[in-house]
Amino acid sequence: MSNLGWALLDMSKGLLPLFIVIGGVVPYIPQYLTIKRLKNSSGFSPYVCLTLTIANLLRIGFWFGQPFPTPLLLQAFLMVSTMMFMMYVWVKYRQTPPADSGDHVLSDLDWRYFWRWSDYGSYVKFVILFSVVFGVPCFAFSSSYFFVQAVGFVSLITESLLALPQFLQNYRHSSTQYEQVTTLCHLSFSCEMVLMWALGDLFKTIYFFLSKAPVQFPVCGCIQLAFDAAIFLQFLAYRKRHSHIHLDA
Repeated sequence: MSNLGWALLDMSKGLLPLFIVIGGVVPYIPQYLTIKRLKNSSGFSPYVCLTLTIANLLRIGFWFGQPFPTPLLLQAFLMVSTMMFMMYVWVKYRQTPPADSGDHVLSDLDWRYFWRWSDYGSYVKFVILFSVVFGVPCFAFSSSYFFVQAVGFVSLITESLLALPQFLQNYRHSSTQYEQVTTLCHLSFSCEMVLMWALGDLFKTIYFFLSKAPVQFPVCGCIQLAFDAAIFLQFLAYRKRHSHIHLDA
């Protein structure tokens, strides 16, 4: 029995890095399928893609100054690729508002339409431009401890605060029972979904500690777990409040 336990433990150690690499992109599969089925991407926020793209490009730059476990680097590359694919889907199925006439591209330099361009090529050009502009100082100052650590903190803090708009939106509405427009596409918000987020973040945080990743990673994981817990408490509190309202009615 003990041999079986050790075998399962060894298997889990082998599967955990794989989960770290692909786990972050799995939630976007149902979003893609929903957008494709509805042929409408208006419920999906492109700024989620922008945030995760920038955060993971910064993480890749951080690796050059302070190498960290390979699965975390592969995760960053996969996440950038996934976000760019989701932007392609968003552009393809975008419903242009009636008041919005004409095409908008990166070369227009019109900040009113930043990251809401009409053509997919503009997003690719921006990512390449950002990578080059950011990559130069990363290589130039890769030996600077303070610069490298700052890049790491900006990258991981940016990613860890991704749930903040969701938390604030729940608080503003005093409800979690509405259609999500920040991280989901026409998918109902549920307790099970919050638990899935929390479980994924918990596994990530455990891996950060076990792999002895730079301090920025466990800090990011703990912040994400805190937001997961806060949103879960919101779900319980607002559901209880709404049940009282229905009973009183």
